[in-house]
Amino acid sequence: MEISEAVDSYLAAKTRLSPRTQEWYQQKLVVFTAWCEGQNLTLESLRQAHVRKFLDDAANRNNPYTAASISSYTCTAMRKSLRAS
Repeated sequence: MEISEAVDSYLAAKTRLSPRTQEWYQQKLVVFTAWCEGQNLTLESLRQAHVRKFLDDAANRNNPYTAASISSYTCTAMRKSLRAS
């Protein structure tokens, strides 16, 4: 199964959450999904080490809108969204 399919299923199951909270999760998980696709990962091949690598990579990225480093808030938000899913 593709990770994007799993993320879509997860988000579809979260209808009890507010639309803003659903959007918050989607924003973070889309970044993770894109990273996984770039690494040629599937849900079956995904391991904890991959998630750690993603979080390390995310912490060292620049914000695409401001070119500044990603904030610690954004890194924490990504970690929380992955933990919840």
